[in-house]
Amino acid sequence: MLDRTPTWVLFSLSGLVWGASFLFIKIGLGGMDPAQVVLARLGLGALALVLVAALTHTPRITDVRLIGHLVVAGFFWAGLPLLLFAWAGQYLPSGISAIFNATTPLMTLLITALVLPDERLGADRVTGVVIGAGGIVLVAAPWRLLGGSADFAQLAPAYLACLAATTCYAIAFTYIRRFVRPAGHGSLAVTTTQIVAAFVVMLLLSPLTGAWTRPVSLSVPIVVSLVLLGVFGTGLAYVWNMRTIETWGPVRASMVTYVTPIVGVVLGMVVLGESLTWNEPVGMLVTFVGIALAQGILAGVHGVPGGRLRVGAEEAADVVLPPVPCPDGVSGPGSPLRCR
Repeated sequence: MLDRTPTWVLFSLSGLVWGASFLFIKIGLGGMDPAQVVLARLGLGALALVLVAALTHTPRITDVRLIGHLVVAGFFWAGLPLLLFAWAGQYLPSGISAIFNATTPLMTLLITALVLPDERLGADRVTGVVIGAGGIVLVAAPWRLLGGSADFAQLAPAYLACLAATTCYAIAFTYIRRFVRPAGHGSLAVTTTQIVAAFVVMLLLSPLTGAWTRPVSLSVPIVVSLVLLGVFGTGLAYVWNMRTIETWGPVRASMVTYVTPIVGVVLGMVVLGESLTWNEPVGMLVTFVGIALAQGILAGVHGVPGGRLRVGAEEAADVVLPPVPCPDGVSGPGSPLRCR
């Protein structure tokens, strides 16, 4: 069926579902605590991916050592960051969370530069990171604290939680590159294993995260939001993204990074009545410019005409990393891990 679906449709569906994820989180928090929302979305996402893998006869990963690596990667790729975003969603508008989610490529550049010796931040990437950081500052608006406003002091922990979540994504990408790359397994098998592992780990940690301390209050909007968030946002959208990268390539497919925050902001305003101040859309645009510079979209990267992204010494077309889709709509622009 995917072979007959136009790629632009799959791209649009991925951007829409991932952009709406933060709206679904906000609605889910109306009757559940953050840990409960995460367990629900991971459980439904794992179920959806297992069913897709079974229907497509995808070989299961049986290498115990590789599974161990994917458990670690899954915790940092899905378990912990999803919990952090859900916690921050209690205090932040869904659109602001969506904007912060777009900082994942910048965090990935920084983490890989620190951890991997063969990855260096050239002048173009440094410029992109600095500009992107400026966009984050604009969104957070710390000057409000100097003006006597208590908003920034109250929201700062939630901002930091979002940045910690995108840092977790960056750690997961780097870890996967180091330990999963030689395995050569397909993206669906790797993704399914990671989501299932993340669900099991978060289930085991649930007594510590307080998942069972608050009674669950379900309504039709909450149930629908959780199903969409889990089955589509944490499950099927990754399959659509894989197909998009197979046909369009990683650079064009990574443009979904620019779609998801816009969708998240618009849905937050239309559905939840959220409002924006001038600094938030401006900060989002500045962050977009930083990401584009870091990934070489605005100009050729390392002298490669047409802005073909290079990853260290490898061009995107030659990268042999396992195709691993990225969380919540981030296809890893500028990331040394090519998300496919």
